[in-house]
Amino acid sequence: MVVCDVIRLVVLPMPEPREKISISLPTSSVRFVEQYRTAYSVATRSEVIDIAVRSLFERELERAYAESVSEEEQFRAFESTSADGIEDDPAW
Repeated sequence: MVVCDVIRLVVLPMPEPREKISISLPTSSVRFVEQYRTAYSVATRSEVIDIAVRSLFERELERAYAESVSEEEQFRAFESTSADGIEDDPAW
């Protein structure tokens, strides 16, 4: 029974707690949410909004990752100058 519970946790994670909010959207956005819900067989408008928010979250993670990689590349480029011998020069 314990093995089944562990497998269930790995395969079927428990749903996150939900919090109710109220939002106002332009009519065109609501129309799009409904069209998306129908086209992709999404159960509720809330799920469509959740999909959109998760997409924004993923985009931000990708942006942050790209930024950190860029900073790391800049650091590596700077680090390569540490072997130029300047630090051993008494003038520095």
